[in-house]
Amino acid sequence: MIIRNYHKDKSNFQKFYINSALIFTFVVIFSQQVNIVSAGTGINQQIPYSGSIVNNAGVAWPNGNKNMKFEIYNVASGGTPIYTQIGDISGTPTGTVKIEDGRFDVLLGSVTALPTLNDDSLYLQISMDDDNSAFTGVGGYEEVFSPRRRIGSALSAINALRLVAANGGTNTGTLSLDISGNVIATGSSMVGTSEARINTKFLSVNGAANTNADYGGSAGAFVGPGLIGSGANSATVSIEDNRAMAVDQGGVIGFGGRYVSGSPAYANWANIAGRKENGINSNYGGYLAFFTRPNLASPTERLRITSTGNVGIGTTQPATALDINGAESMRGMAEPAVSPAGQGRIYFDSTANTYRVSQNAGAYINLGALSSLNPARATNSINNLNFAQTWNWTTASTQTPLSVNTNALTTGSILSLATSNASVNSTNGLLYVANTGAATTGTIARIQSNSTAGSGLTVFANGNVAIGGTDTRGVLTVQKDFATPIFNANTDMGDQGRTFVMQNNNTTNTANQFSNITLQINPTGGIGSGRVLGDIRLVRETANQTNSYFIFSALRQDGTYKDFTKIGFDSSYFVGNVGIGTTAPTARLTLGAGTATANTAPIKFTAGTNLTTPEAGALEWNGTNLFLTTSGAVRQTINQGLTATATLDFPSTANDSFSTLTIAIANAALNDVVSLGLPDGSVPAAATNFSAWVSAANTVTVRFTNNSGVAQDPASGSFKVFVTK
Repeated sequence: MIIRNYHKDKSNFQKFYINSALIFTFVVIFSQQVNIVSAGTGINQQIPYSGSIVNNAGVAWPNGNKNMKFEIYNVASGGTPIYTQIGDISGTPTGTVKIEDGRFDVLLGSVTALPTLNDDSLYLQISMDDDNSAFTGVGGYEEVFSPRRRIGSALSAINALRLVAANGGTNTGTLSLDISGNVIATGSSMVGTSEARINTKFLSVNGAANTNADYGGSAGAFVGPGLIGSGANSATVSIEDNRAMAVDQGGVIGFGGRYVSGSPAYANWANIAGRKENGINSNYGGYLAFFTRPNLASPTERLRITSTGNVGIGTTQPATALDINGAESMRGMAEPAVSPAGQGRIYFDSTANTYRVSQNAGAYINLGALSSLNPARATNSINNLNFAQTWNWTTASTQTPLSVNTNALTTGSILSLATSNASVNSTNGLLYVANTGAATTGTIARIQSNSTAGSGLTVFANGNVAIGGTDTRGVLTVQKDFATPIFNANTDMGDQGRTFVMQNNNTTNTANQFSNITLQINPTGGIGSGRVLGDIRLVRETANQTNSYFIFSALRQDGTYKDFTKIGFDSSYFVGNVGIGTTAPTARLTLGAGTATANTAPIKFTAGTNLTTPEAGALEWNGTNLFLTTSGAVRQTINQGLTATATLDFPSTANDSFSTLTIAIANAALNDVVSLGLPDGSVPAAATNFSAWVSAANTVTVRFTNNSGVAQDPASGSFKVFVTK
C-alpha cells in the first residue's frame, strides 16, 4: 500500500511520502464448518512491513537509525491503539529502525508480540521521532503520518492459524483445501515454508483436479466455473480496482523480490495491468499492458494489447495488428517452410545474410532484389562494372510492370534522374521514353498532377502533346479551367488564367527588350532557307518600365519584314491602343491611311445578313444599307446618299407665287429623300420658304415660295442638296 503524508519538520517543513508494502501470507477458508485443522509451529506470526521515505523532489531520506512507532487501531481516526511497537528488533540500538537509501524494513511483532486481533477493520499508524528525542526520553514523536492505512488479510490469516491449532488440528507443516472447501492436512501444499515453489490448488465442484505436468511443487492450478468470459469451467482469477470509474483504472499484478543482499527489502521488477481504455461511462473497452522497471526508475510500459486486439511495442496507441515504435531485429535462421496460400512470410537468412520473403505459398526470394518481387520479371541483367541495368518484363496487357508508390513527400522525389557531367551529349537525353514499335496511336507518357486522367501533361504516340487534358487535335493543346486562379500567391490579376508563358530573363532592363513567338513554314522559291516568315513580339516600352506593347510582324512579298500591327503602346503611357497599318496608334483602334490604289481602303465591309436579334453597338452591312444598333437594341440605318452643289439665282417672285430651279445629281431617283442646304445670304424675309425633291431621274428641283405680302428676289448663292439612298 501507499501512505502519503506531510512531514511537519519544525525547521524545514519538507514534504515526505512513505511508499510501503505489507507482505502477507494468507489462507482462503470457505464458509463451511472446519473439521480438520492444523497450524505449523514454525509459522512466524509477525507481519513484514517495508517502506521508503522521500521528499518532494524525490530525494531519499538520509541513511541512519530513527526512532519510529507503529500502532494498530480499530478506527480510522482517533481512538486508543490496541497494539504498539517501538522500532524493530533489527535496529541498532534495538528499538530503532534502520533507514538505508530512504528505505526501511520492520517485523511487526518482533519487539512486542502481536495480540489476538479478531477485527476486519484495523488501521496502521506510523509516527517518527526525527531527532530521536523520544528515544532518549527528552522529547516526543513530532511526525505522525496520516491518514491511517487499513490492514488487509495478514492478521486474519495469522488468527486463522491460531484458530485451527486451537481446535486440535494435527501439525503437518502444510495446509490444503478439499473440493468441498475443507481445510485438510496433506504433504503436497507448502504454504509459508522455505520451499522455493508452492503448489496451491483452488478447485471447484466442477471437474476433476488437474494433473501436475511440472516437476514437484511448482504448478499452480485454478479451476473454476467460468465466471469471467464465456468459457465453461475456465480458470478464473479476478484482480479488481475499486476506485471510481476512470480511464487507466484497473487491476495490476506485480512481480518482485529482494534486491539487497542479506536484507528482506522488497522491490517490484515488473507488472501486468488490465485497465480501462477510456473514460466513457458503461463502456467495457480495456487494454492489457506489460511493464518492466529500469534501475532507479519507475515501471515503464513496454507492450500494450488494445481492446481491438492491436499490439503495440514501444507505443500505447497501436494503429495496426502489430505496431512497433523502434528498430526491429531479426536473428538469422535456416529457411522455414514457405508461407501458406494467401499469406506472406519473411525471415533473415543466416547464411546469405539477407532478408528473404515468401508470398502466397511461393518459393523464398531475396527481399533486397527489387526485381525479384515481381513474378512478371523475365530478365534482370546487371553490369556490375558500369552499374548499367537492363530490365525486361513480360506482363499481361492490364498489368503495370514497374510501380513505385510512396507516402507524402516534402523535399524528395519519387524518381530523380540527375548527372553532374556538364557536357551530357546523349541523343536520348537524361530521360528516354519511347514506343519502339510502329504504332502511331495511343499514349506514350503521362504526368498527372492528381488522379484525374489528363490533369497534367500527356504525350501521344503521334507526337502531339496535351497539357491539362487529353485532346489530341493539335501538336500542342492546352486545356485549363481557370475558375480558380493558378497564381494564388501573386496579387497581380494578370497572373490568373495564364495558359502559356514565354519570358526573356535579360536583367539589364533596357528599352526595346522583347520576347517573341516565331512562326515559320517551309520556305520555297527565292526565300532563303530558315528565313523567319512571321512572329508575335512583346516589347518593353522604355528602360526600367513595365509598360509594353505587342507587334505582329510578317515577311512581305517584296522581301521586306514589316510590323503590321502594334497593340498596347502609346507614346506617353500604357493605354492598350491598337494600331493596324500604323506603329503609333493614338486611339483604342487606329487604322493606317488608305491610298488611291485598289484594295487599300482603311476599312471595307463585306455584305452579309443582319442579326436575327439586334445587339447594342453592332455595325452591320447587308449590301444595301449600313446599320448601327443603339443601346435600346434598336437597329437604325446609317444615312447614306448623294450630294451636289450648284449656284442658284431665283428671279423676283410676286406675292403668293413661287419660282423653281434644278440641280443635276447622278443616280438620284424619284421618291428619294432630299435634304436642302441653303446659303444664308439667299434667305429673304419671313413668310418665304425653300423646298426640294427629285423631280426626274438625276434631277433635283428646288422651289422658292413667297407668302410675305410683297414681291421677293432672293440673292444668288451656293445651294447644296443631299439625296438619301
